[in-house]
Amino acid sequence: MLLVLLAGCDPFYGPIVMNGYGYDVDVTLTYSNGESSTYRWPRCRASFVGRREAQLEKVTFATDGHVLREFNAEEIQSLIEQEKRVKFHHVWSVSEKGAVLLTSKDQGACR
Repeated sequence: MLLVLLAGCDPFYGPIVMNGYGYDVDVTLTYSNGESSTYRWPRCRASFVGRREAQLEKVTFATDGHVLREFNAEEIQSLIEQEKRVKFHHVWSVSEKGAVLLTSKDQGACR
């Protein structure tokens, strides 16, 4: 609900991704302007990861230095294009099952 409220107040840039793993992961976001940040995301944490001023080049999910899943710029653009075709509030759940687009009509957003 908070994400929907925030989305109405300020422009956010997709994709919206969520930690669908059953444990904390390190998420590294790399942008076209050379900026890179790593955050510790607990289970079920969701966030907009794009920026207005720079293109998102890579998103990496890792634990203990081991890469679990990495998205390159082309894959990120594909996720964004798929989001545009969805009418409901949505989030990409990233887990062992891959990236699954969940919408507000799905039961239990964190799987």
